[in-house]
Amino acid sequence: SKLPNAGNPNNWLKNLTVNGATVPDFDSEKTDYVITVLNSTTSVSVDYVKVANTSSVKGGGNIDLSSNETKVTLEVTAENGNIRNYNLTIYKNQSNNNEISIIHPAVAVSEIINASGIKSDGTYLSGINIGTKGEEIKEKLLGIDNSISVSIKDSLGNDKNSSLATGDKVIITSGDETKEYSIVIYGDVNGDGNIKASDYVLIKNGIMGSKTLSDASLKAADVNKDGSIKASDYVLIKNYIMGSYTITQ
Repeated sequence: SKLPNAGNPNNWLKNLTVNGATVPDFDSEKTDYVITVLNSTTSVSVDYVKVANTSSVKGGGNIDLSSNETKVTLEVTAENGNIRNYNLTIYKNQSNNNEISIIHPAVAVSEIINASGIKSDGTYLSGINIGTKGEEIKEKLLGIDNSISVSIKDSLGNDKNSSLATGDKVIITSGDETKEYSIVIYGDVNGDGNIKASDYVLIKNGIMGSKTLSDASLKAADVNKDGSIKASDYVLIKNYIMGSYTITQ
């Protein structure tokens, strides 16, 4: 009679990642996964961690995403020869394909912002130059994923398409997720979209205690981005007005 295969029967994965992030709801015993990536994604890196060093894995690595649906299989073979397949289906988030956008989760708002190159700490958006118009920010975000909705409001809640200012709001909806961010333009402390002597005075008064700065204005006053409001910040604004310093956003 034939002897059973000797060796460790373990053919599980401990982790499965795409671009370094664990796939949602990963479980060693669950073998089928679906994820959605941005339209602009051309490739992803699929990696894994084995439970047992005695097992071997085929598949993964750098995966080309030339089509809207890509299937990846990682074949895990135990020392005793038993095979377990982990199957990953990767969809591109296509707004013109209702079936995909309904069945598969929308891309996270934070991921869209990161891909757009706009800076964000989860509450504020920065990296926006003086004179940038609301429409430009909309186009940048919709260029990453045109299935989202973007609205821009001034501090009073009115729609805004003109030049942006500190305190303006950007509201982004992707699927069921809606997030609101405040715009910060470093040096524009009073929220008029410019950097002028009045901003310098606000910082000076804030340091002296005769004026309280809060929220986006407080962040915009930290011109050198060292985490505190000091004399060095209003000196930089003064130098900017005199043309001897450039404030980087």
